[in-house]
Amino acid sequence: MDLEELRAFLAVVERGSFLAAAVQTHSSRATLRRRVDALEARAGRPLLERNPQGVTLTAAGQLLAEQGRLIMQDVDALVDALRDVSRAPAGRVTIMLPVGMPPQLTPQLVRLLRSQCPDVQIDLRAHADPASAALDDVDLVIYVGERDPPGPWVCHELLVARERLLASPEYLAARGAPRSLEQLAEHELFVWRAPDRDAPVAPLRAGGSVPITPTLVSPDIFQLRELARAGLGITLAPDAELDDSEGFIPVLPELVERALPVRVAVRGVVAELSKNRAVLARFRELVDALDRGDG
Repeated sequence: MDLEELRAFLAVVERGSFLAAAVQTHSSRATLRRRVDALEARAGRPLLERNPQGVTLTAAGQLLAEQGRLIMQDVDALVDALRDVSRAPAGRVTIMLPVGMPPQLTPQLVRLLRSQCPDVQIDLRAHADPASAALDDVDLVIYVGERDPPGPWVCHELLVARERLLASPEYLAARGAPRSLEQLAEHELFVWRAPDRDAPVAPLRAGGSVPITPTLVSPDIFQLRELARAGLGITLAPDAELDDSEGFIPVLPELVERALPVRVAVRGVVAELSKNRAVLARFRELVDALDRGDG
């Protein structure tokens, strides 16, 4: 595929007409028409329908427009990566996080970045299921679970969390600890909405799962832990055993638990940009420090 033909096509699509695209790109309408015609010839089918008001996309044109934008983003990122060789980390890095990340991690990450990478700016976003979010302009994705984001992402495992039942000592002293899965029904349950399942279940250490009836379901891991910390009930959520795990007591640990990887993915074409390598290294440094108890 000729990149100049693709650029011309996308310019016409984005501006809505050949005239507006010509003004935007400082090209002639004849040049844009010639490039779009050549692209349609390569595709073997029409991509645009011309009309007095401008242009509209055919089904094939819609597909090319969606994928073509990603292609051009990757091309631009590759050019940036070539220019970036041997430069100090600098520029904006967009990171998608799962909702409910431990809040103490953000200030520690910012402190590391400001001290070691002062020319890097961070755009933080949150999503209930980061691996399936719209990631067109995202550089790094932090997510929990086995499902990686689709496309050319380079994935790294940061740590392994455990999805398990936790409660505060105060709650268990007042209500008593359940001795079986059946007794869980007698308690207030605050359950993590996992991206890989539709219905609330308790994962079994021996494999498989059993259905449960929660009082509350949320994708926000921190929110669920705070409800348990307040003594309102038992939470079922991932636990990375970092520095906010103190004060919880595992419930039915011999029965309920599953290991969940916490991963970071970097878009393949921008993985070698110094700013992205620097942020990834700071994430690893922070997790290692917290795991040692240095955070």
